[in-house]
This record gives sequence, structure tokens and C-alpha cells, in this order.
Amino acid sequence: MTQFTGDLATRLFMLLFLSVTPAMAQTPFKYSVIADTITILHYLGHNNVVAIPKRIASMPVTDIGKSAFQMNTNLTAVTIPESVTVIEEGAFAYCRHLKNLAIPKSVTKIGECAFSDCSDLTSVTIPGNVTNIGVEAFGLCQNMKKIVADKNNPAYSSINGVLFNKNRTQLIQCPAGMSGDYTIPDGVTSIGFGSFEGCRLTRIAIPNITTMIEDQAFMYCSNLTSVAIPNSVGADAFQGCVGLTNVILSPGVRSIGEFAFYSCPGLTTVTIPDSVTNIGTSAFYGSGVTNPVLPRNVKYVIEDPSVP
Repeated sequence: MTQFTGDLATRLFMLLFLSVTPAMAQTPFKYSVIADTITILHYLGHNNVVAIPKRIASMPVTDIGKSAFQMNTNLTAVTIPESVTVIEEGAFAYCRHLKNLAIPKSVTKIGECAFSDCSDLTSVTIPGNVTNIGVEAFGLCQNMKKIVADKNNPAYSSINGVLFNKNRTQLIQCPAGMSGDYTIPDGVTSIGFGSFEGCRLTRIAIPNITTMIEDQAFMYCSNLTSVAIPNSVGADAFQGCVGLTNVILSPGVRSIGEFAFYSCPGLTTVTIPDSVTNIGTSAFYGSGVTNPVLPRNVKYVIEDPSVP
């Protein structure tokens, strides 16, 4: 093997350095290389309109990494290339002026809160190859009116702009920009984590077949005034529903999660059926329900969440 020493080695090193670094310096992305593919770690620029390249350093861009564009309030439009297969957790969260978004057909996974709180997004289409969507991927997008799943998608479907699993037994995401009354379709057995969080709906009808309202499902639905609950309620499920005045707990309800109705000041009375066997800590703390009548052998513990 040829050995280089002294000034010759230094000149060769500088030549190699100058031949590689300019391309890197011109790329407004911090990225990593994994198995000859590129993961975008962070956008370093300040442009309103960003086109993510299909290749960097001759390698395909396949992954938009965790929080890569998070809180980029300059961003109004982004082009994602067909090489991308994964959009990670929080990748575009809090990009509140992002208006133009097309998820390419190559994407198979959209991470938790990937586009959460993108207030200016009004709609999104889930392509046919997406088989994994994290919780609240499109949560708290206050102007979003519809989420549409490709009809050929094997894992997801949509009805009237609301996202469900394929067989429509789980409601995954209701766009936060929807208003008025909404009736959850018959056949839905589970209302997913954070699925209605921040929605502007005033009334929601839940089918009797629904067996679980998951954690944070209706959190901060400030316009919601009335709801009838057929079965168990997860933690924080109705937290911060400041307009809620009427809650009907059906005889099928067995469990009320901790802080389920926390900070619902308009809720002054609630009848707890004998079917309830467990009430989580501070389920009614901060509401108008100060002394609920409990079924026999059921305890209710109140703790101030502001006290460590």
C-alpha cells in the first residue's frame, strides 16, 4: 500500500476535503446516513417553501426524522419526495402556517403527532401504502376539515372526513376544524386516544356498542355541551371541556379514568350508575361536581394536580 507523508499528504487531504464539503455546505439539512439512506434530522434554512430533495450525496432520502421541522413557523409549503417512506414523530408539529402538504405514495408510516398543531392545514389525504399512523398525527389542526384515506388503503378508511381503521371499529382522528353536531357511526367500538382533542363540535352522539373512550379522547373540546356515555371512560377523556353542562353515564359504564372531567366548570351534577366499580383520582376535580353520589363500595380520591 502506498504511504504518503509530509506536505504531499497534507495537500491530498485538503484536496479531498474541498471536493466533499461544498456539497454538504449547500444542503440546508442536517442529516444522518443509515445503511446508505438519508434521514433528515433538521432543516437549517428559513424559506417559506421547502422542497426536500430525493437524494443527498447520491443516497436516497427515506426518512424525515423526529421533530425535523418542528415549530418552524416560516414554513407554508413542503414537497416530500417519493423516496420518503417514514415521517417520524413530531416531524412537522407546530408548523402553524403550513398550508400545502401532499404525502407521497411511498410513505408507509406517519409517526405520533407528526403534523400536530399545524393550524393552517385544512385537509390531508392518506395514501394507499400508509399502514401505520401514530396517535394524534393530525391532532389540534384547528382549521382542518377533512382527512381522506385512499380507498385502496389496507389499514385505514374515512367517512365524511373522519379517519377510521379499515373495518371502521375504531375512530382514529376527527379533524379539529369540524363544528356542529356529529354522530359516530354504528359499529365503532373504540374512540381512539386524543381522537377529538380540541374539536369545535357542540354535540357528539356515541353509539351504544362503543366499549371504550380512550385517554384524552375529547380533551379541550371547549364547545361541547352535552354527551351520553355508553361505557368506560379513559383518563383525561373530557378534561378542559369548559362548555360541558350535561353528561349522561349509561348503566354500562364501569370505570371513569383519573381526571376524566377535570376542569369542566359548567358540569355541576352527574348521576353515577351502580355499574361503576372504579373512579380514578380527581375524576371530577375542577368541575362543578363537588360531592358526587357514589355507588356502594366505590371510593373517590381527590388530589390537587398542581401540588407535587
